[in-house]
Amino acid sequence: MEEVIERVDPQLRAAAEKIEPAVAGIVWSDQTLPAMRAALAAMNPAEPLPDVSVEERMVPVGGDNPDVKVFVINAAAGQKRPGIFHTHGGGTIAGSASLSVPRLQKLARDEGWVIVTVEYRLSPETTYKGVIEDHYAALRWMHANASEL
Repeated sequence: MEEVIERVDPQLRAAAEKIEPAVAGIVWSDQTLPAMRAALAAMNPAEPLPDVSVEERMVPVGGDNPDVKVFVINAAAGQKRPGIFHTHGGGTIAGSASLSVPRLQKLARDEGWVIVTVEYRLSPETTYKGVIEDHYAALRWMHANASEL
């Protein structure tokens, strides 16, 4: 049987090999998911940077979906500069945009970017379609508000 690591792009294998021991033996289930999410949240104790702005906005997703929260990092109206749309990792079941904010603030400050990261709904509480709808709504919002950002 083919090893899972053999299916990973050769350029990414070194990183995947470091992650593999951390997830080996984990039983993924509705019962273990809350503890895994809590452990991930506890691993990121970084505080937001005081010198880089972060604004929370609620973006309408449409239909029967709740609005989705986005964090707008390093916005400066009227300035032309790159905008980055960020989505946090976690395989759509874990992670949080808010945990990414300190790292994204540093990138935004150092590179002169504005970054929008989306606090999308997680599975299994929502379907994969819900995850995509949250992202698409946030991306549309970012595009529509580019001059403000």
